[in-house]
Amino acid sequence: MRTLDKQVLVFRGWEAGFNKVAFTALMEKEVGVGLEAAKALTDKLLAGEAVIVWVRDPVRTVDQAQNLGANVVRDPWSRNAN
Repeated sequence: MRTLDKQVLVFRGWEAGFNKVAFTALMEKEVGVGLEAAKALTDKLLAGEAVIVWVRDPVRTVDQAQNLGANVVRDPWSRNAN
């Protein structure tokens, strides 16, 4: 989903070796929130909950998040989204 200059991304789950410190920094930068809110997003992901965020550069954010071990839901509006 797009609105003006941002797009929704949905993260659900993580892989072994997930870099939670770098993911927190990524959320802080790309989502535009403070450290406390970014850490809360990371903690939510680690707890098995979906993390839904608005970002300005979805391609870069997805690439970086996947390199850190986060799983991105490609089509969050699909009935089969995992």
